[in-house]
Amino acid sequence: MFRFSMLFGMLLVLLSSCEERESDEMQARLRQWDAMLQSNHQSVSDSLETINPSTLSDENKAYYNLLSTICALRGGQPVESDSLITEVADYYEDNPENRENRIRAFIFQGIVRSQVKDHSDSTVFESFKTAGKLLREQVNPKPINGFLINYYLGKTHYGRDNLALAEQYFQKADDFAKKANDTTLILEAQQAIFWNCLKMDKVNKAKLYLDSLENYPNPPPETKSEIAKAKAVYYHTIGDYRNALLSEKEQLAEGMIDKSPFEVSNIFYNISNRYFNINKLDSAMLYGQIAIDYATDSIGKYNYLLYENVADIAEKLGNYKMSNLYRKRSLEAYEHAVQERLNTQIIKLEKQYDLSEAENRALRSKQQTLYLAIALLLLTLILFIVVRIYKSRGRKMEFQLLLAEMKAENQRLETKIMEEEAGKRKWLIKLYGYISERLNILQNNFETLSQKYIASHPKVYESMNEILHSTENDLREFPKELIPSKESFFLYTNMDESTMERFSDNEKIILMLLVCKADNRQIATFMNTTPESTRARKSQLKRKLIELNIDTTPFFQ
Repeated sequence: MFRFSMLFGMLLVLLSSCEERESDEMQARLRQWDAMLQSNHQSVSDSLETINPSTLSDENKAYYNLLSTICALRGGQPVESDSLITEVADYYEDNPENRENRIRAFIFQGIVRSQVKDHSDSTVFESFKTAGKLLREQVNPKPINGFLINYYLGKTHYGRDNLALAEQYFQKADDFAKKANDTTLILEAQQAIFWNCLKMDKVNKAKLYLDSLENYPNPPPETKSEIAKAKAVYYHTIGDYRNALLSEKEQLAEGMIDKSPFEVSNIFYNISNRYFNINKLDSAMLYGQIAIDYATDSIGKYNYLLYENVADIAEKLGNYKMSNLYRKRSLEAYEHAVQERLNTQIIKLEKQYDLSEAENRALRSKQQTLYLAIALLLLTLILFIVVRIYKSRGRKMEFQLLLAEMKAENQRLETKIMEEEAGKRKWLIKLYGYISERLNILQNNFETLSQKYIASHPKVYESMNEILHSTENDLREFPKELIPSKESFFLYTNMDESTMERFSDNEKIILMLLVCKADNRQIATFMNTTPESTRARKSQLKRKLIELNIDTTPFFQ
């Protein structure tokens, strides 16, 4: 038994070491292919197709999927979902040891998302911003990564017509391309700046970059064709149709072997347009017909423009029969293109639906066990909470009952205090009225006596008159001393501070007296005015309260 255990253990160690060696060998092969990506992505793509990714380790599988995504993008293959590159980014997020691949995963996640219509701008920018943050944390970041981040951020903004931002990012991409000393990257960045400037109507600045592109030594053949295309559009923009025509023909001079039939047809179509602009209609017709001949797909997406071009030329030549024939073909091509677009969208939606259904089934299968565990945990937690609630409910009810009793007692005391204060206020108002009435009687008596003794005792009269006027002034000043504070006024009227500011000091005193149930005579006495004037003031105050949407019930009953 002991020998069998030893043999089994040795076998396990041997198998583990073999798997580790195979994993290291695959890692080395993937790195070798990675180094070839920039120069020969097609060869790398062919090599990757010989590998079954399901047999790879998690690390190698993530690396493999990263390289597959890069090859697909460089080969111009359409990408319909970001699920594969998102898996790669998630792996490197959880295993951040390989910082270079982590940055590249987020870069190409952003590129893929920018091409998938279902993604919003925020998710695209999120990927690039994450990659940019990781790049800045590196001591010696690779310039090509900085180029890719800024170039595709610029393209994203360019596609959304955020041209000022696009220009900034393209300029940064150009700086990184120059740091990398990579001719291809420099030319790509400067072409992007040219097209962005042209779209912003910065024609002079666009010309500077066009000159820089033309004077760049030994550009690749495909770049020469792109530069010729840029020249043609520039000259057409400034109205120089002859030079635009020559630039279009330069694209033909660069050769048509590497160009697709659609690209060649587009060049001939542009040449036809240039001849049309300079009124050379026979040449325009010739190249327009050639453009149609190169459009191998007779119902292509943009073929209706080719037929419409020939129809316009024929109409200008006076050949109306030919013009009508091609307009009819143009309309048929347009209708078919619209139908094809709708069919494509329907198929795409069906694929997305099938993919979503498959993902949902897999997700449901994986989460069944998790749901069961969560349900058991929740059941235990609910039972615990129920027991706790049952035990604490009695104490809680007692506390709430005690709280309600205390609240009722407080309300009763407040009501009693308010009633007492109301009585005191009424008594004080009566007292003030009595004092004021006695002052009036005293003044009348003084006037009567002064008629008799004013001549014989003038000094006594003057002294008593001063005392009388001083007392009268003191009583008149009494309301001013009782101008209420904000707190007191709120306590009486329940008005907030912004509403208080709409009333004068005298109006505030009258409102408080009205709350205290003072009658017109008492208010007149207190404010040192007549009952008639008081009634007028009360009417004005009532209208003002109504205009301010304030309830008049506490003041007028």
